[in-house]
Amino acid sequence: MNKLKQAARKINWKIANLAFWAELLIAYLMPLARENAAGQAGFPLPFLTVYENHLGPNLFSSVHVSAGALLADVIALYFLLLGCQALYKWLRHSLKKLSSQKQNDPMSTQKES
Repeated sequence: MNKLKQAARKINWKIANLAFWAELLIAYLMPLARENAAGQAGFPLPFLTVYENHLGPNLFSSVHVSAGALLADVIALYFLLLGCQALYKWLRHSLKKLSSQKQNDPMSTQKES
């Protein structure tokens, strides 16, 4: 149980939440991929299937949600967002370091004769 708590502390929950909602938004905005008599949505794995010829009395009887594929999509998007965040921090740090080196460089502050 202690290892589970340590793993939960290492997860960036803001990015995980963003990944989940972004995945749902992507699935909502993407057009359905047609396979036989069903449309599928989700990226990179389709997790939502809407059946056209098996329409029931309500929406839930004609829709299938694959929780495993949804979880895999969210995990993939989570790591993609973590990578983007790390790249942004690295670029920001590099640019700050470069600008501070230019300000401290004696050759750049001398007047040209």
